[in-house]
Amino acid sequence: MVIAGEFLGLVGSPGFSTHPHLHFEYDSPAGPSSDPQSGSCRAGPSYWVYHRPYRDSPINLVLTHNAVPEFVSGCPNPTQETRHEHHDFLVGETIVAAVYPSDQEQAQVTTLRLFRPDGSLHSDWMLTSPGAYSASCWNWNIAQTTAGLGESPMPGLWRFEAQHFNGTADSVNFTVGGVLFQHGFE
Repeated sequence: MVIAGEFLGLVGSPGFSTHPHLHFEYDSPAGPSSDPQSGSCRAGPSYWVYHRPYRDSPINLVLTHNAVPEFVSGCPNPTQETRHEHHDFLVGETIVAAVYPSDQEQAQVTTLRLFRPDGSLHSDWMLTSPGAYSASCWNWNIAQTTAGLGESPMPGLWRFEAQHFNGTADSVNFTVGGVLFQHGFE
């Protein structure tokens, strides 16, 4: 018997999965093991008091890069990926902003915002998922030109933010202009 609030296990990923997860099953002395969550793997009511949706659609990560991330097709394998993660940019350097959602359904909307060092909104745009994905990466090249950050972008700590349709949000800070003490250290 499991008591509400009892520790059941850890959620994690060995690095070869689309996202952290926990394998959990219900063992009954009267029958075979089964999935405690109702859905495509088991019909009938859920064994959970609170049954979260099968596809929860979180934002796993928001990052900035100095080049488009390179992923190997097929199963995720961190040893064969080149993320190009970068947070400190010189004026004129390529900035790639990326959001990594999981369990996306078609037509889910994510609002993306770019904030200047003074906190004012530089730009915002929407991502509408064109299909269903277990894991995905969406990225945008933010040029340091008139069409992007501006020909002379405001130096300092910028913020790229993603807010998902379900209210979850994440952001990443990055610097432009080689500013010293950009992370608040003096």
